[in-house]
Amino acid sequence: QRSHNRSPSYNHNQNHNQQQQQQQQRAHSPHRSHAHGIAVEGAVPRPVSSGVPSAFEQVVMYTFDYDSQTWKQSQNAASIEAKPFGSGSCRTAYKMRDIAGNVYLAKAYKKGAQPQQYFADASMQAMCQCFAACYNQRSPPKPVRFVTAHILRCLQRPGQPVMACERLLSGEFKKYNNNAGYTSDDDRNTPQAFSHFTYVLSN
Repeated sequence: QRSHNRSPSYNHNQNHNQQQQQQQQRAHSPHRSHAHGIAVEGAVPRPVSSGVPSAFEQVVMYTFDYDSQTWKQSQNAASIEAKPFGSGSCRTAYKMRDIAGNVYLAKAYKKGAQPQQYFADASMQAMCQCFAACYNQRSPPKPVRFVTAHILRCLQRPGQPVMACERLLSGEFKKYNNNAGYTSDDDRNTPQAFSHFTYVLSN
């Protein structure tokens, strides 16, 4: 049984503001020193002739390593469905699979967010994973986990736009709290305990 969702902006959100404050105080903030270097200021990878099937497009996938505070990148090929899988208030989601057959959910902001926002979101997700690991070390009744968030740069599209992506999870998902003070009527202790834990740990 999962007591969490696949994105910190969708669940366990009471720790979001504290995480932002802690992240901005770090000497090697991924928002400032790493996301800009790779996504904005660094050399942009170019597509190469690699025999990629026509249904796929060449992409670069970025993943934030929280321990080293650096971005890792890898070349890949992806097939992103043109029809949206779902849509929220801020982003539209599309089903995607890579050349190895792994299924993802690719997300794009509706209002044309800058690449920095995508990288900030992904590094925040990595911070959430770190908080979850610290929480699970205390042997709670139910552990908390976050999926790994990636950034996708579409090399063969005009302007090489970026999208967020994460592994597609099945099942129903429910919001248990948020930054505005909302808590659901369900008698669930794990979401509230984790939110309080991160509030204390992040000072």
